[in-house]
Amino acid sequence: MEEIATLAGVCASSVVTLLVSDGFGWTKARLLGLFRRGRHNGRTADGRDAEQTVERLRRALLEGREAGDETVEGAVEHQLADEFEELMREDPAFAEHVEEVVRDARSAGPPAAFGANILHYVNHEELLDAMEAHWSRCAEAEVSAVMFLAGLRGTGRRTTALRWAHSRAGHFATPPLEADLGRNADGAHADPAAVLDGWLAQLAVPPADRPGGLAGKAAAFRAACARVHRDQGPVLVFLFNAETRSQIEPLLPRTPGSAVVITGREAPRHLDSSPDFAPLPVPPLGLDHSVELLARVSGIATDPGRLRPLARNVGGNPWALRIVAGQLRSPDPGVLDDIGDLLAHRDTRRELLDMTDEHSLYATLDLAYDRLAPKPARLYRVLGLLPSGRVQVDTLCTLLPAWRTSEVRGALRELRDGSLVERAAQDAYRLEPLVHDHALTRAEQDEEPTEREQLRDGFFAHLLEYVERCEAALSARWLYDPEYVAPRRESAPRAEASRAEEQLARRRDALVPAVLLAHATGRHRHAWRLCQGLWSFYLRTASHTEWIDSHRAGLAAAQSCLDDPLAVARMHFQLGFAHLDRWSLDEDDPRLAREQLEAGLRLVRTGERGEGWRRTESSLLEALGLLALKLKHGTRALDCLTRAKDALDGIVHPRGHALLTFHAARAYSALNRHNDAERQFALAREEFELLPTGPDHFNIAKTWWRQAEDRLACGQPESALRCLNEADAGTAGATYQRAVVLLLRGDVHQELGDRDAAEADWAHARDVFAELGSPRAEEAQERLDG
Repeated sequence: MEEIATLAGVCASSVVTLLVSDGFGWTKARLLGLFRRGRHNGRTADGRDAEQTVERLRRALLEGREAGDETVEGAVEHQLADEFEELMREDPAFAEHVEEVVRDARSAGPPAAFGANILHYVNHEELLDAMEAHWSRCAEAEVSAVMFLAGLRGTGRRTTALRWAHSRAGHFATPPLEADLGRNADGAHADPAAVLDGWLAQLAVPPADRPGGLAGKAAAFRAACARVHRDQGPVLVFLFNAETRSQIEPLLPRTPGSAVVITGREAPRHLDSSPDFAPLPVPPLGLDHSVELLARVSGIATDPGRLRPLARNVGGNPWALRIVAGQLRSPDPGVLDDIGDLLAHRDTRRELLDMTDEHSLYATLDLAYDRLAPKPARLYRVLGLLPSGRVQVDTLCTLLPAWRTSEVRGALRELRDGSLVERAAQDAYRLEPLVHDHALTRAEQDEEPTEREQLRDGFFAHLLEYVERCEAALSARWLYDPEYVAPRRESAPRAEASRAEEQLARRRDALVPAVLLAHATGRHRHAWRLCQGLWSFYLRTASHTEWIDSHRAGLAAAQSCLDDPLAVARMHFQLGFAHLDRWSLDEDDPRLAREQLEAGLRLVRTGERGEGWRRTESSLLEALGLLALKLKHGTRALDCLTRAKDALDGIVHPRGHALLTFHAARAYSALNRHNDAERQFALAREEFELLPTGPDHFNIAKTWWRQAEDRLACGQPESALRCLNEADAGTAGATYQRAVVLLLRGDVHQELGDRDAAEADWAHARDVFAELGSPRAEEAQERLDG
């Protein structure tokens, strides 16, 4: 039932975001359709009533915006979510229509940060003018504009960045790219390689075209930005809470007309050596502007003079002012005097006015927390106990089973109105790092230790079940499950696998923190099993940095389970394979992969000979064989692959046997044993054809493609052409593998003297690569131009 509640909330937030934007016409049509479908359940009388309902909601939103009332959006969203949830509970089929609206809204609407509702913005107009002037100079000079907004947390750095971006709406390609480079819970800086992994995915660069090392990722990112600039316009990049030059430089697009807005406490040294760089300080608000912000956000109808002592005591920090203003919205007629008396206290005032220390904001957060109603206060503490990063609404519903879904949404709305949480996506919220620290502190103070542990136990159990369910949809591979509770299935429909990948992608910034927190709090089995469940997601999305970071913690967690050496061996295998798949010489991946795989192999050789141990031994030997193939050590590769197959003797694993036959064929080819290679490729095709789940057309086509490479290596282009024709026939649609096959077949046609056929294949390959966003389209075009 939590999924219904989450879907209702996601749809409501999507609708509200678009009702007050240029997407009103689009949203109105879909809302009318939803209400009309709900008519059969008694929700509305007829289409006209539905239209009046939609218009009434839009008018309320616009009037709320004109009046500066930030609470209206939350109230309308709350109302719509309750309506959608009730309709879905009455008629489960209605959920399909709601899901359709959500899918369409994700492509039609702005991202959460860029679409933020900046109703109340005061002062900093000179700063905005300076940003505009710098960007204009850089655009005229056809260089990228880089602006660093320097100041303490809460001084409006992020809001100013978004405000300037809103003023240039329509100029940049959307959505913008953004990253929070602040330190994690362990104090480590955000890794720019992990940021680039996410950005390359957002820019639709195929996983096969994403390099392993940081320098390669940065180059691929800049090339992708150049393509976006050519097709859609210049890119806009936000880098929040940056601290070091090494974090920033790989994330600069360097394309003419692009803009990078960075926020941080102070600009790193030597970053200002470039003429396209502008350091811009963000000062605190003056007293008059502080009063204006308090009046606007609170909506309090009083003489501004009564707010001046309050503003003076808070200081010029906009974030602190907004939190105080949120408290002034209370219907209690004495709230202004109560807060004024509290802030007039010498110790509180001294903490608030200490603008040199970001943790002085704790005083403001204490003030806001102490005035929260019981349910929002409990939810605030719950958020502090969870890993940093975004948290999904369905997770909160699961962790608070005694609460109605409407109560969870209502508590979130109160926290959001009080500037304590912000929306990270239509179905997720996040806390600023400093707020998360404060929420954790209050949880440690106000929650009983047993309650804290029970809540975290519930969170990790929920997340593990979710991750393993997604893994089961993504792959039929064997999972080590000492508790025998993981889901099992042979295969999943393509649509279900795509949906699982999308769901994990929306949670990706919280996945590594979750593994780290599980290990740090002694939940070692949860930590390594989370890693096991994230394998296929990281592999499919080429998220190597997060893959390796999470699995380092997963390996340490498995090693803490002294009674489970098989878990350690599995983590050695998965971490070693992550290095093998990334394959960056700059990162020393060949050595790191070998060390992990050989460590795992030593463990399994001393263990039992049960199925799990033998499967793990086979996986380790297979990976070592692939490592040897990459290093062109054909003899060692064949030896490892033969032993890997022997380890599976007697185990029913038809796909594993077929893959090992295919890899052995490649090893024979590397050894120039071409006849043996041809026989093994044919045997692999037969095994892929006879899989219990049905023919594996992808890998069948792959055997033809690799056999064509082998035929070329032994000087038989005519035979290679026949293999490539079979490979092309087996790769229907615009797939990356088909583009590779077409490109190679064009080369073979050229070698055989058929230029017309070569150009036809190269042109087709170019078009498929271009459709997939691959830079290899230029490679095909170079052949056509040659």
